[in-house]
Amino acid sequence: MPDTRSTPNVPTPPGYTIGDYLLDRLAELGLTELFGVPGDFNLRFLDHVVAHETIRWVGSANELNAGYTADGYARIRGIGAFLTTYGVGELSAINALAGSYAESVPVVQIVGAPPKETQASGRKIHHSLGDGDFKHFLRMAEEVTCAHADLDAATATWEIDRVLRDVVFRRRPGYLMLAADVAEVPAFPPTEPLTTDLPVTTPGAEAAFEEALRRFLPGRRTAVLADLLVHRLGATEELASFLGDTDLPFATLAWGKTLVDESDENFVGIYAGAASQDRVRDVIEGAEALITLGVEYTDNTTAGFSMDLDPARMIDVTRFAPASVTSCSPPSPWSGRSPWCTGWWPTSTTSSPCPPRRRPSRRPRATRPRARSPRTECGRSWPPSWSRRTSWPPTRAPATSAWPPTGSRRSPPSSASPCGAPSGTPCLPSSGQAWPTAAAGPCS
Repeated sequence: MPDTRSTPNVPTPPGYTIGDYLLDRLAELGLTELFGVPGDFNLRFLDHVVAHETIRWVGSANELNAGYTADGYARIRGIGAFLTTYGVGELSAINALAGSYAESVPVVQIVGAPPKETQASGRKIHHSLGDGDFKHFLRMAEEVTCAHADLDAATATWEIDRVLRDVVFRRRPGYLMLAADVAEVPAFPPTEPLTTDLPVTTPGAEAAFEEALRRFLPGRRTAVLADLLVHRLGATEELASFLGDTDLPFATLAWGKTLVDESDENFVGIYAGAASQDRVRDVIEGAEALITLGVEYTDNTTAGFSMDLDPARMIDVTRFAPASVTSCSPPSPWSGRSPWCTGWWPTSTTSSPCPPRRRPSRRPRATRPRARSPRTECGRSWPPSWSRRTSWPPTRAPATSAWPPTGSRRSPPSSASPCGAPSGTPCLPSSGQAWPTAAAGPCS
């Protein structure tokens, strides 16, 4: 029975279908253009796209172009979508979908698929692999999407809401497989707005976060490092307000360039690990408290992960961080208060700052290694002259051989504890020593 999401005594609007429901939800999220390429399995749904009052169809030369266009559209508008046909069409666009996943871009791919009856028959259908399995490409899309669904008439509207909610909330691509006959099934329009701002915290977690900040920050020389996720989570204005109110020195990674006003006197430059300018490294790596906002380190933006940042001095504000003893999870992403965060929080009540760090000297530029012969390794021939191995694989030792082997200089393991106590007896601290505690931090 088709899902109506409404009361049974309300008549279905004439001609309103599951395809129309999907389009209305996309329009509700701010979408006004749908990109793609027509195909025989999406033509029925495409008729509803052309007739929609809000969404305009924009045809593309090929599916890959459609995917990249939707990606750029989503970076500006907050969400993008494109339509392809089953198999050959969606495979042409999977590279764009993977790029959106890697760079946290909310894009929805809609795939027009063969009718459900055709799929159930297991026949050799064009655009398929000819083995009767029509889920091959859906499983491929699972690897580069945060949510996916093979829509059926009974649960289509619930699945549409679930996938779209995850796409907006997680800022990752989603995938909807829409069979040609399912797109034409009658449905009811949405009766409630689509909720995308989901609660991810509790008042207790917020209070613990604020208390940890009050303990950690006073008396410390503080700096701010921002990156790409600030933009992806729509928090650019909140970042500008925060920097203006605190008057702290700040920098960005190359991936997050243009997030901030680079003419501001507190802007110190682009941080790139060991490749940074000396002034940038002094401020960021020398900070006694470094607040990182939406930072994701990559080899390209950090000169091969050459950053010299002490986790014990950092407040890492990011997304989807697990709540634990050394982390906190304040409210929904960038919602006006503290975003998700994770970091090491000192448990000591002392407010004295940590001693200043000694930043190592700039690392010398790496030289290109010399080409070696395939028969050599580290300038030596292989196998080395001292090696007794003459064949491969080596002969496996008998399962009953004793250990240590005969003639070995290694003595058998002692039955005594490291402190000399009998086996099984715990070692107690010597006089004047105290048990280590987990509450002690590196600054205590």
